[in-house]
Parts: sequence; structure tokens; C-alpha cells
Amino acid sequence: MLEPGTLIHARYRIVGLVGQGAMGAVYEALDQRIGQPVALKQTLTADPVAMGALEREALILAGLRHPALPTVSDTFAEQDGQFLAMSFVPGPNLAEMLEQRGRAFAPGEVLAWADQILDALAYLHGQSPPVLHRDIKPQNLKLTAEGNVVLLDFGLARGAIFQTRQAGQRSVVGYTLPYAPIEQVRGQDTDPRSDLFALAGTLYHLLGGAPPPDALERAAARIAGHPDPLPPLRQRCPELPAPVAAAIRRCLSLDPSERITDAAELRQELRQTVLQPMPAVLAARPAPKSAGQANNGIFLILISLLVLFCVGRIIVIPIIAGVMRVPSQAIALPTNTPSLPPTASPLPSPTPDSLIPGEAMTATALESGLLLNVRCSHGGQQSSIAFTPDGQSLVMGCTEGLEIIRTADGSIKQFSAYDIGDLVMSADGQTLAATVAQEKILLWRLSDGKLLRSISVDLHNNYGAIALSPDGQNLAVNTYGGMRRYRVADGSLIDTIDNPDPGSDQIMQVAYSPSGKYLAGSYETGIIRIWALEGEQTSLILEHAGPGYALHMMRSAFSPDETYVIVSVGSGPLTQLRISDGALLTSYGGDARYTYTQAAISPDGALLAVGDSFGRVEIYAFQDGVFLREVRPSGSSSQAIRGMAFAPDRRSLAVVNSEGLQIWAIGPQALLRHAPERQPQE
Repeated sequence: MLEPGTLIHARYRIVGLVGQGAMGAVYEALDQRIGQPVALKQTLTADPVAMGALEREALILAGLRHPALPTVSDTFAEQDGQFLAMSFVPGPNLAEMLEQRGRAFAPGEVLAWADQILDALAYLHGQSPPVLHRDIKPQNLKLTAEGNVVLLDFGLARGAIFQTRQAGQRSVVGYTLPYAPIEQVRGQDTDPRSDLFALAGTLYHLLGGAPPPDALERAAARIAGHPDPLPPLRQRCPELPAPVAAAIRRCLSLDPSERITDAAELRQELRQTVLQPMPAVLAARPAPKSAGQANNGIFLILISLLVLFCVGRIIVIPIIAGVMRVPSQAIALPTNTPSLPPTASPLPSPTPDSLIPGEAMTATALESGLLLNVRCSHGGQQSSIAFTPDGQSLVMGCTEGLEIIRTADGSIKQFSAYDIGDLVMSADGQTLAATVAQEKILLWRLSDGKLLRSISVDLHNNYGAIALSPDGQNLAVNTYGGMRRYRVADGSLIDTIDNPDPGSDQIMQVAYSPSGKYLAGSYETGIIRIWALEGEQTSLILEHAGPGYALHMMRSAFSPDETYVIVSVGSGPLTQLRISDGALLTSYGGDARYTYTQAAISPDGALLAVGDSFGRVEIYAFQDGVFLREVRPSGSSSQAIRGMAFAPDRRSLAVVNSEGLQIWAIGPQALLRHAPERQPQE
């Protein structure tokens, strides 16, 4: 195995091992000539068949150009073996992502990937002679930083037997169960229908959460006169349209003559399945510039709208002259709607025909101060929120992606399909940063949705907590081993603020003060540390841990004047911690039955909202701690508050729990209606 730092061919510096099999290995390497990462394949045997397979893969890929296929940049022989340099796609493959998620992908995501893969297969199978991949499986599919799928590992293409595998992946030279068709397992001739069988098995796995029974098991059942052990896909994915499940089932037929014949036919069949339910909506789309753009654009629109079909409902939105009108009556949003991965081109700002209406409020709700009630449009769990500076929109992070919500009517624009942990927005509203489950920090330009940068980090608790400096120039994130700071412009590391005991004292929360003068970190053992910032230099000015109790900093910790941070004291109340001397001053709440999970200070510093583990939100006067009112978001009493944010004008408060996002009126009228009597404790 090549060690990190090894220089190969006087050009490629080894970064690390990606995967290894009996006959070869794949490394991430840096092409020092052009300064770009590459995937470097190496043969680990002198067997002429294996060496010929690598050479064949190079020859195949060198003549191919497709967005869903890797490109070859170099091939050479060294003392350590024969090598192939090709484009590198970082991050986990779809099999690893599926394992990390612990559940199947949403149908909208999988069908969008399937459309891209089928386009690539139609291109491959259309070559002369046809190029067969012969090893399509979740392990050989990765997503780019923009969310587009790439089909990797042509080691088995056209009969080659060179193959790599990830640690723990069981593989057989020549094919991979359970995705290989019976003719490939038996060593018989393969054709494009063989690739469609493997793709169908892959889609079955991604949609159903488990792979299908392999071809050998199914063939043995047939010979024994038993029923086919392949469970109907809709048993595992009930929201999948029946025609889609039927097309996948046909491609998984043991008899090649019963399968769909080619990739273009399957692609068209899947597109027609999505087209059928909603012809009226298509008529309202602007005319595309070309037929190709029309086909691709229509399909992506329909995949987005498939969310309505998948839950067994069709919502007809009145459209006149291409402008969507949000109905005045209440519309219940689907609770299990899939989302698309981010596209390679920048996403536009929310436009009327790309919005999903939220739930309209009744008069009773308005009287009680409730203005808006929405859920993640694709059914994921809500996690974190941030208002835009003008207060007209709110960005919400979900386990299934990012969404932009228009506060005036609750309309939702799907923004990204990553599994979001924490998110923050720069003070000018230009930059959005989020931690995602794939242990990355992603940064977008909010105005057009362009993905600016992806930074790989070893996040604490997989998702991590993140803070963006008010000027949008730097960001801080909690990782295993300490708080790290990065430059937003190029993703470079500024420094690491180490934990005193990395094994037991992890940083749990990070926050910049409103002007960027201070940076604070809250530690697992109950210590609060605050650093003064001067340029990129840090100096520790406060370390505080109360005797006999732990302090934990809240998400939105700093007061607007940067005099205090808000901390929880043991299992008791929230308290002001004065930065100048560490004194604990005004307290809020304090019922020992509740654990406080969130806090938000209004932009003018007048109000403090605190949320607890039993779904309550209490609002206090920040300076003197006087209780003003209680808000009860919808949901059971066991649903903890996950996120809170005041609107920039302080007139409303956004609250997130597992039931969704609610925006409450918190202006003077709302406060007068509910003060001064406090609701009794439960």
C-alpha cells in the first residue's frame, strides 16, 4: 500500500487510500502539476489479465465524455505497478450514505439520479461497439458537491475483471451480488439489458432501504417451484408510484427477454410516469429555448411535483398567465415529499411557479398570535432556522434538505437535498453556511443558490455546530479535537483551538458576537470560554464554570450590545453571564422539571425567548427577567424546541419542533394580550 505523501510519477502526491481489492487499489492523490485532486488506480498484481483490464478501462474512459462519467487524465507504469489517473469525486458513495442515514432515500431523489444514470447508460450503450458497465451498484455511485450523480469503476466494463471494494463490502470478481443478472453470474454473454438489471437492483436498494434477493437465490426458488422471493418494492416504499415500481420489477426479470430493452426506453417510461398526473401544470411553464432543455427542465419540474403524487394527493394550483396564486383557504402540506439534489447550475431566487403554499391561518389562530405554520415540504425533520435581513424569507434546515420559506404566505422553495445539521447566515444575508451529515461544511450564495464551497471536517456528533462571522469572512465549527476556524473565501484553515482533554471535553456550541469582536465556545463538561478577536488572532479573556454546576451556552448566545451571553445553569434557569467579569446576573425560568434547549434574543435586546424540552416557549423582558407570555407550538408535550429566531423587526418569533415551523406575533399587541398572567405549570 502506498503511504500518504508518496510521490508517484514525479507528479502525483498520495493523500490517502480510498478502496482496495485483491487486484488493485484506488488512492486520492494531488496532481501537483495542475493542483487538482485525482483518483489514482493501481494494479496490485502482475497478472496480465488484471493489467489488461486497467489498460482497457483507460482506453474506454479516454474516449468518453459525459457529465455522469469520470474522465481519464493519465495512464502510466511504475515500479509499484500500473496506474490510471482520473477525476476524483470526494465523499461517501450512495451505499455509505444510505448506511449513515439509516433509512431509504426519498423517491424524488432516487428518480432524479436514475434519470442521470440512464442518460449515461444510453450514451455508453450507443457507442460502437456498445460499452457495458457490468458493475452498477450503490457503491459505484457518488454525488458531486453540486448533488449530481457520477457512475464510477469501469473495472468490469466489457469483460474486465479488475475491481476495487470499500472496506466491509463483499464482492466477487466478475460481478457483484445482489445486483448482477443471472447471465453474468453464469458467465454468459451480457448486453445492455444486463446493465438495466443492475441499475434496477440498485434503485430497489436505494428506494427500499435493503438490496433485493440475488439472482442465484431467485433462480433456485424458480427451479424448486417456489414463488419468486423478490418482495414488491411498494411494500418497502409505499409512496412510490405503481408504474415506477412495475418498471423496476420488469428490469429485474431473470429472463432478459422480459426486461425493458434499453436505457432510453426505461428513461422515457419513467418520465412518462411522472408526466401523466399533472399535464395542467406544464402548460404554465415558460417555453424553453430548445427541445433538449425542454425535456430536461420538464422532468426536473415533475420530479419536484412528484411529491404530491407520492402521497396520493394532487393539489391543483390556479395559474393565470404563468403566475401562481396562493389559495386563500388552508392547504395541508404533504408530510412525506421527496426533494431533488442541488443542480450544477445556480438555483434562482424563489419564483412564483416554483413555490409550494404553506398552511393559511384561521382567524382564531391570528387572534392567538399564530401567523404561519409549515413543515419541511419533503417530510424531513426540521432542525435549524435563520431569517434573511429583510425578514421577508426564512431559511430552514431539515434532515432532507434546505428550504426557503416566504414569511408572507408560507410558500416554500426547495434549495438543497443535503441532510442538514446546523445552519447560519451572514449578517448581510449574502452567505449561508450549513453542516451536513456527510461531515462537510457547505457554503452557498443565497441570492442565486450557487454552491460556493465544500469543506470536509471531522464534525462532533456527525452534524456539528457552526458559527459565521458577521462579515461573512470566517466561520467556526466544533470538531473532534477542538474548534476550527476557516476562511470562507478559499476554505483554508485559520487555526484550531484545541480542547484541554479531547477525549472527554468536546466543544458543543460556538457563537460569534454581533460585531465579531468575540468568539465563544461551550464545552461538554460545562465550561464556557470566550476569546477576543483581533484580525485572525485570538486571546482567551474568560473561562467560567460554576462550582458544583455546569454552564452550557445557548445557540443565539450574545446580547446585541455584546455585554452578556446566555447560559443554562445546571438543570435550572437560563442566566446572563457578564463577559467582563464572569458574573451570573438575571435569571429566566428555573422550573427543575424542564431542560432549556434554545434561546433567542430580539435584535433590539428587549426580549428573550427560551424553549424547553417539553415544547414550551417562554418570553421574558431581557433586562429584568420579567415574564411576559408563553407560546405553545403545536405537537405533543414531549417534543423539544429545536430552533428559534426573532424576525429582524422583532414583531414575530419563529419556532421549530418536530411538528414543523411556526411563526408567532410578538409585537406589543400580542404581548399585551397575553401579559401579565402566567400560565400555570403542568
